Amino acid sequence: MNSKTVATPKQKKHDKFYDVLDRIIQKDKPTLKTKVERKKNGGGIVVSSHSTKEKAYSKLSISPINTIQSVRSGVNFDDFKQVYDLVKLTNNKWAEIMGISERTMQSVLKEKKNLDQNKSEKLIAFLLLVEYAMEVLGNHNYMMEWLKYKSPALLGNAPVDYLDTFQGITMLKEQLFKIETGNLV
Repeated sequence: MNSKTVATPKQKKHDKFYDVLDRIIQKDKPTLKTKVERKKNGGGIVVSSHSTKEKAYSKLSISPINTIQSVRSGVNFDDFKQVYDLVKLTNNKWAEIMGISERTMQSVLKEKKNLDQNKSEKLIAFLLLVEYAMEVLGNHNYMMEWLKYKSPALLGNAPVDYLDTFQGITMLKEQLFKIETGNLV
């Protein structure tokens, strides 16, 4: 998107999600001083610097090392809250995703607690699934529809019903891969 293009509300949600994901997983990268644009090319992030008239592109990718470091250091509350606001789920569903009680979830929100390593790991696994879903399905709104769609392939359940385990997230990534490749059998 160039500087003359006006972003739609859908595009703003899409971009905001990627900005938060970058802050959580790639803490060392200069994402705040650059405009981040997503390219399906390789699933990476293309950062365009607007410090000169010409756009300079450098491809960043989310590496397992960055992800592990982010899990170990924990996700700060402000970043979690932005994701929480973007991915509209109930407190109960968020609690299931992070493996905590709904009461603990309410405490995290009320007291603005940073997430510990275990909660961060589950959150980041979920975020990487959401990122993949947005790439495959095209945007934030389609991803949200997919999360809540009761699918015959999932025995009449919705993807959101399988987010509480790593095995469920792996299964959903496989479902997205089938959608991406057109292998829906």
